[in-house]
Amino acid sequence: MREIKFRAWDSKGWMRTDFSPSMIYDVLNITAFDLIWNSPDFVKMQYTGLKDRNGKEIYEGDILRDDETGLNLVVWDNGAYWIRPVYDVVDTYMEYLSDYNEVCEIIGNIYENPELLSDV
Repeated sequence: MREIKFRAWDSKGWMRTDFSPSMIYDVLNITAFDLIWNSPDFVKMQYTGLKDRNGKEIYEGDILRDDETGLNLVVWDNGAYWIRPVYDVVDTYMEYLSDYNEVCEIIGNIYENPELLSDV
């Protein structure tokens, strides 16, 4: 069974990584959870249930690098997680993330490291 976890990017420029449904049961965190979950100022990204070659958890919006496919973006589409080469702006070529996660390395994400996408 896949662990359900989220992280949230605040439009003010910070990433909250300790964001999960289990916070609902913690009375001290319920207000923070509600504020983040219901706020349009936060972009929520779900954990894919997969880890990269270094054992780091992969989330939507992560930018991955590997020797075979280069730079890739983690996206959710049609009920599955995919990697899409960052140069493919029309989404014509995607691969299942689960086929590549163990050879990929997270090098950033689209919110904290947008320059990685502009370098392509």
